[in-house]
Formats: sequence, structure tokens, C-alpha cells
Amino acid sequence: IPPAPNTTTTSPIRMPALFSTTPKPVVIAQLGSYQRYEQAVSGVAILRAKITGAIADIRIDIAEARLVNDMPVFRLLTQPLTKAHSNRVCAAMRQAGFSCMLRGRK
Repeated sequence: IPPAPNTTTTSPIRMPALFSTTPKPVVIAQLGSYQRYEQAVSGVAILRAKITGAIADIRIDIAEARLVNDMPVFRLLTQPLTKAHSNRVCAAMRQAGFSCMLRGRK
């Protein structure tokens, strides 16, 4: 009787994808800038009331910064968004008569 052949069964190796096709959040939209914190809070409420669809699903933060003359400024900033999403937000803002500024994520 001949010896039994050496056989093995292998399954394909599953490796995680090296590159993701999902767009990564890379842009922050500045939706407004105010001299006082209370004005910034009101600004968020006004935007939420007037631009319901485009900003309904995003977080808006109020970030304090200091100008060169040490005066405070309170900026309305979105959470990091994809370029396409931020463009839709700013288009809706401009259509409603507001300004919008985009900046790359730090």
C-alpha cells in the first residue's frame, strides 16, 4: 500500500483594507463670528431655525479666540466635515444670506 499523500487545505487570508474609500472629515466651516458669547449662542439658534436641512445633523461649537488687540471673538465652528458636506453647508448658508468660511482641519 502506497503512503497517503501529504495534503493540506488552506483558506484565503483575510487582510484589512489598506486604503479606505470613505471620505475623511477634513474641513471645518466657520458659520459666524461674534463679539460676545451671548450673541454667538443666539447666532446658533438663528442658523438652526433658518437653515434646517443643511446643518440639522452637524455639531456647531462656539470657540473663543483673541484678536491682535486682545479683544475676544466667539466663532461658530462646525465639527470636521468632508469637503462635499462642507460645500453643501456653505451653499445653504449663502443661499439664506449668511456668510461661510472653510478652513482645513488642524
